[in-house]
Amino acid sequence: MSNLSKFGLKPSNPPGILGDSAADYNLSQAVFIPAGKGTVETSGQVGFDEEGNIPSDLKTEIFNAFKNVDTVLKNAGVVDGFKSVYHINTYHTIFTEESASHIAAAVEHYLGDEKPTWTGVKISELAEKSAHLEIEVRAVVK
Repeated sequence: MSNLSKFGLKPSNPPGILGDSAADYNLSQAVFIPAGKGTVETSGQVGFDEEGNIPSDLKTEIFNAFKNVDTVLKNAGVVDGFKSVYHINTYHTIFTEESASHIAAAVEHYLGDEKPTWTGVKISELAEKSAHLEIEVRAVVK
């Protein structure tokens, strides 16, 4: 049973191409949130390291962005961090096979079997000009 299901959230994927694409991208097309559940929304997080620098290595930058989201969630009281995320927005200045494979690895590491809804947008530039990815999420609190 997924963490989201334990919280009473109900992922939903219709049959056909929408269900197929959800499976391909490891996400849900919709998530029902019952009344009375507390939620947390984060600001966008980029892949800063502990010194506030964006690493030159793309994989490290992407994993840092996911780690930073997880840290922000836990600090806000979301004990399970990414395992409680039901929606993700990502903003990418690049989207290549390399970046996609690093994102997939970060998703496997941080989300495991969870399948939140997800919107990814390719943009020309982020406010932090050296960053390639920014992530904001919504999570449910027990």
